[in-house]
Amino acid sequence: MIENYIATHLIDVAALAILCYLIYSNNILNQNRKWPFYIGIMLTVLIISSEAGTIIAGNANGDLRFLNIFCNVFGFAMSPLIPIILLAIYDVNILLTNKLLMLPSIVNMFATALSPWLGFVFYIDVNNHYERGNLFIVFVTAYILNLIILFISTVRTGQKHHYPIKAKFTALSLFVIAGTSIQLIFLPFIPLGIV
Repeated sequence: MIENYIATHLIDVAALAILCYLIYSNNILNQNRKWPFYIGIMLTVLIISSEAGTIIAGNANGDLRFLNIFCNVFGFAMSPLIPIILLAIYDVNILLTNKLLMLPSIVNMFATALSPWLGFVFYIDVNNHYERGNLFIVFVTAYILNLIILFISTVRTGQKHHYPIKAKFTALSLFVIAGTSIQLIFLPFIPLGIV
């Protein structure tokens, strides 16, 4: 069972490595627009690795509890930042002029950092058993708000430059929201990493 999860994560990382190469070899894309892709890919690989760490450590005895906690803190704190990083591909100035847009991510980071002691977003007991915290909604809210910000910025940029992107991005966004919702509803006791 664990081998299947690890294999899936390795396939995800391989796909991201191929995407990174395709971005690197693209001569049309401006270098300033490539960096958010690189940073987003690197962060995604670290989050995938963190999720793999939660699977490995969570299926072990209490000796790997610290690793399980560390991987959960990293995954929950950093996952909502991926849409914000990708936002820089379209509009880096939106974050500079609207610093309040970072507030959900900052609140999530604090709640996640305090979770090992207070159980806000998640809790791992002395036997290394994972449970979602009473304030798990903080993570979900930060993630969804950041996706909405990315969606709005992308649509506005598309309209400004007359790109026919609205329908495609709307379909992709609905797919992401559906996938996130399924994971939240049907997997209530499994750590939620990148969705």
